[in-house]
Amino acid sequence: MTRDPTNPPGSSSSLSERTGTAARLQSDVWRGVMALVLVLAFAACAPKMPAPNMGEETGYERLAATAAGESAFENAPSPVPAQLLPPALLQSDHHTVRGARWHEGFIVTYAVESDFGDFEVQSAGLLRKRIHELAVLGALQKHEVRNEKVYALAVANTAEGPIEGASQFLLHPLRTTSDIPKGMWSYAKAVVEMTQRQRTYLEDHYAEELMGFSKAKREWAYRLGVDVYSSNPILQQALDRYGWLSFAGGLTVRIPLMAVPGAASIALTVTTTGDDMKRELRDRAPEDIRIGSRRKLRAMNVSEPLVNRFLQHRWYSPSRQLWLVRALGDLEKAAHRGRFIAAASLADEPLETHIFTRMALILARYDALVGGIEEIMAPNGLLMAYTADKDMILPLYVDSGFWTESMAEFADEAQAVLPRDREIRRKIVLVSGRLSARTRLEYQARGWTCIEELEMTWLAKHDERHSRPGEPDADRIIPEIGG
Repeated sequence: MTRDPTNPPGSSSSLSERTGTAARLQSDVWRGVMALVLVLAFAACAPKMPAPNMGEETGYERLAATAAGESAFENAPSPVPAQLLPPALLQSDHHTVRGARWHEGFIVTYAVESDFGDFEVQSAGLLRKRIHELAVLGALQKHEVRNEKVYALAVANTAEGPIEGASQFLLHPLRTTSDIPKGMWSYAKAVVEMTQRQRTYLEDHYAEELMGFSKAKREWAYRLGVDVYSSNPILQQALDRYGWLSFAGGLTVRIPLMAVPGAASIALTVTTTGDDMKRELRDRAPEDIRIGSRRKLRAMNVSEPLVNRFLQHRWYSPSRQLWLVRALGDLEKAAHRGRFIAAASLADEPLETHIFTRMALILARYDALVGGIEEIMAPNGLLMAYTADKDMILPLYVDSGFWTESMAEFADEAQAVLPRDREIRRKIVLVSGRLSARTRLEYQARGWTCIEELEMTWLAKHDERHSRPGEPDADRIIPEIGG
């Protein structure tokens, strides 16, 4: 080994270097020991780091896990009635729900066995209506409201009706408005309305209206607390039979109906409802109802072509048109209500008319409870409402909502069409039925608050008011059946 001639071993310079190296090494060891002590001290004071996957899983972790998994969507299981319906809708003295299947993925079709035949009904809302109708039919049967009783009472209560004027009007059409007798102007307007459209499949024939039979039938429906324009064929047969018997007995204005105690929660006893909408369905022909709806829609600044398109729609029954227009009328401060009418006019089957009517009722109920709906919006055809509190309201009518591809498309579309020129404080989904946990999380991840099961709460109260029997005629001259 070559040595440095200027610094031989054992010299003072070499010793000094070795001493300095040892001192630095000792200092480094000391600093390392001190650092270790400090690390251990801080570690003892720091909060413990949880072990992976040991805590409760958050909603966002579940969403992330699902997104990374094999399937991005849920498989909607076969609907189970016991999981979707309260006990009163599952079974009663007159019916049993035997099964269910999906209709269009979000609405459930229920298979019902009843004392009056088997049938299918779409949606929980329509099922509740059918069950009430079955209870009414059961009460009529129980109290033996037979044909001869109806005819005898009609004869006993015969009153002058509009048959004479109606018959003359049919046989001798009016040539000018000067031919119209005093008091017949509204009657003539109804006939003019008849000529502008065909009646729906749920309405009686024109001749039955003009001769007075339909009036008798509407009286029966009013006093029984049922929808005279119901699509229930069993109920329609009963109303037709009693209506014709009353009409044949001579009664065209007053109908002697029953105050019959009914089974379960459906009582046919006479109650005072104060429901002007029910009286309107009783007292007005379909044409009169459309005349009134036309006037209300014009007052909402709905364009005339749009009014005509909606009122001439073949799938809307007079009762659904009346309820929908009345619900929009209750949104007194809402601008652009014609946007709802435009969307509702696109319904291409009876079930869709039911859905649009229920959505209008949901918005009206929200406005009554919370208040502040100031504009109806329909970006890209998707119905929404904007409130004075800067909340965006999205009505969603489903019986049960699973996170399927269709539901995801709907949620993404709702997110995409939100107006960029509006301040939005909250986003609220008003759901008629129930959402799955996954669907609820997906909406929450997009910033929406979900209010669910409104069909069984808000809308059930609306149905209860309209299923109460109407008041009797004040001038009836004999006691009613069962009274």
